[in-house]
Amino acid sequence: MFADQTTLKDLQFERIIQALAQRCRTEVGAQRALVRPFFADFEEVKEQLNRVEEAVQLIDAGASMPLEGVFDITESVDRAEKGALIDAPTLLSTGRVLRALALTGLWEHPLLRQLPLTAKTLRRIVDSHRLGEVASRIEKAIEPSGELADDASQELYQARQRVRTLTRGVKKQLETFLQDQKAIPYFQERYYSVRNQRYVVPVIASHRNQVPGIVHNSSQSGQTLFIEPSHLIGMGNDLSIAHFRVEQEERRILSELSYLIGESAPSVKPALQAVAELDEAGAAARLSKDLNAQIPLLSAGESKQLSLIGIRHPLLVLQSLKGGPPAVENQVKVVEPVKALVISGPNTGGKTVTLSAVGLCALMLRAGLPIPVLGTSMFPWYASVGSILGDSQDVSTGLSTFSGHLLRLKALGQDVRPASLLLIDEIAAGTDPREGSALAVAFLDHFIQLGATVLVTTHLDEVKSLAEVNPQFLNARMGLDPKTFAPTYRLEIGVPGRSSAIETAQRLGVSNRVVEHAKKIISAGEGPLAQALKRLDQQKQVAVSRDEELKLATENLEKERNLLALERQALADRLSQAEIEHHQVLREEVEHVRAELQRLLKSDNLASAIGRTTQMINGHQTPRMGAQSASRAEVFSVGDWVCYLPLNREGPILELNVDDVLISLGQMKMRVSVSQLIPARRPKKATPKYPPIPTRLSEVPERCDVRGMRAEDALREVDRFLDALSAHGSSQGFILHGLGTGALKQAIRQHLEGSPYLQSFGPAQSTHGGDGITQVILKS
Repeated sequence: MFADQTTLKDLQFERIIQALAQRCRTEVGAQRALVRPFFADFEEVKEQLNRVEEAVQLIDAGASMPLEGVFDITESVDRAEKGALIDAPTLLSTGRVLRALALTGLWEHPLLRQLPLTAKTLRRIVDSHRLGEVASRIEKAIEPSGELADDASQELYQARQRVRTLTRGVKKQLETFLQDQKAIPYFQERYYSVRNQRYVVPVIASHRNQVPGIVHNSSQSGQTLFIEPSHLIGMGNDLSIAHFRVEQEERRILSELSYLIGESAPSVKPALQAVAELDEAGAAARLSKDLNAQIPLLSAGESKQLSLIGIRHPLLVLQSLKGGPPAVENQVKVVEPVKALVISGPNTGGKTVTLSAVGLCALMLRAGLPIPVLGTSMFPWYASVGSILGDSQDVSTGLSTFSGHLLRLKALGQDVRPASLLLIDEIAAGTDPREGSALAVAFLDHFIQLGATVLVTTHLDEVKSLAEVNPQFLNARMGLDPKTFAPTYRLEIGVPGRSSAIETAQRLGVSNRVVEHAKKIISAGEGPLAQALKRLDQQKQVAVSRDEELKLATENLEKERNLLALERQALADRLSQAEIEHHQVLREEVEHVRAELQRLLKSDNLASAIGRTTQMINGHQTPRMGAQSASRAEVFSVGDWVCYLPLNREGPILELNVDDVLISLGQMKMRVSVSQLIPARRPKKATPKYPPIPTRLSEVPERCDVRGMRAEDALREVDRFLDALSAHGSSQGFILHGLGTGALKQAIRQHLEGSPYLQSFGPAQSTHGGDGITQVILKS
């Protein structure tokens, strides 16, 4: 059993069921809603929730099925199926239900293609056209008053016309007879009436012989006889025969219509069930929208995380729809390894309401109804729900409140099983606090060992202290306004609460004399736990204040960071444009030098050309020497920066021989002829866009800062840096690239894998900047 009757009564689940039934549009739907079960299978619960969700979509789309007027006609259909004659009023009401069933079965909407469960239920209404034809036959044969219509058949029309004609003739004869002056003295009164379906006149008993005819009745005193005059007996007989024929034809018509109902029974019964299901789902959808309910994430596996975000008590939400105060939203979380949430705080602070809200939501979910939480909530699949809420006193058995409470705890212990949810209000209260605390701790430990999840409220300090020594317990408290001591009805997870009985008494108008006396008693003997709780309150207020300050500081910092990012981007754009313009100027100069060099190389005075070209590039005069009198290698030294003309690439001289040199061009080393070289200006180190970070790198001279550069420029700068390190015989160096998105770091480290200078490379130690810097070790 998912929940016993005591739990259902504690949590007032019947009010939810009544609210569901009230939102049904049909009698069959309401009847079904009033007996809505708890579904035992996890997949069935999910299917029911999906049905409600589909019905919500129909409501949101403004789509309404024609369900009105459907009530349970099973009894009359069963009787008709067995051959019984159904009276005209019952046939009429039955026909109206058939009409509604037919309309529902034929109802279509474009959204149905996206609502598989609703569409499947609608398909169970079969023979809709046939049901509509039967309804039409009944509606034609029976008047709205419930009487058979004259035109129900030609025979009935003729028979009734015969009755009307004969009735007019009899009445005319009677009126003439009542005006006969000779007969007037014999009448008690001058009127006619009907007795035993015959027309009669009231005759004074003593004048019986003066009015020949048949006596059909007499007055209670016997003074008046009701006589059918003999001259009207023939017409009366004809009228009786005509009535008989009418009755025969009416019975035949009713029999025919009853047969049509009975013949439709195989279609009618499943159609009624389908309409009831559709109506119940629609009612659940309307209830869901009224509660602003959602379907949480349901977990049926090992995870037992209970996380209810924005939970509101369903019944309080319903009351707010009728003008009551709005229901307070709360957050309730029980996450492994926690098994028990211990809720404390002031009286009338909302502890019991919180327990009831969780328990009622558990029942609603198991009944396939969405609950008033946010959709990000999580709800475990509980095997059962048990509760102890309210007073357990039983006067009829002589049980005190505490005795009744203990018996209920005992019953819960006998019924609890793994994955049970227990809701216990004021555990072990109403007795000596020390003994009550011991029992409370023992019961809670027993329930947890059996695998239950427990939400418990208490004023007992020892129970609140469990969270300090056992990770399976977590404290929570109902909030109080620190200034007015009025309850906020909001649950605060992670801290125990004070009972605040004195503040509550003061707020409720207890005399100041009593309140002040109680305060003196407390202040004289206040225990360490109460003092600790007070300190926790004070610390929380300080923490809240600091959180607000930190939040404000964080917002200001974010604004400054955004402003700095905008300025940095603007600077980068300006630098990029300047670099483009600078490269264009250099490109034009190089083209000019190349053209001049090619012209001069064609002449015999090569050395003179080299000197002039060097002067053009470097801006100063180099030593002149003749092409025949000196080696051209004497122009350069190891470490000089030169331009290799065939590739128009620059780099340092690594080795110098008589006729050739070894130069470094980026990742390449080449041995080339001196005649293919011209002096070049050593590039200045790029100015970093951002100031160096304050690390111990300030003590290391061998570093290259490429932060903020584009990858292409950064790699070029790294090559120059490695060239210089190698030329000066350095053993290591550091490349500052920062963290950022990681793209620049990755590009540099991939580039270093092909460097001939390096023995190894990797992130710098944390004391040298960590992963935002790459340390390189050069080959010895």
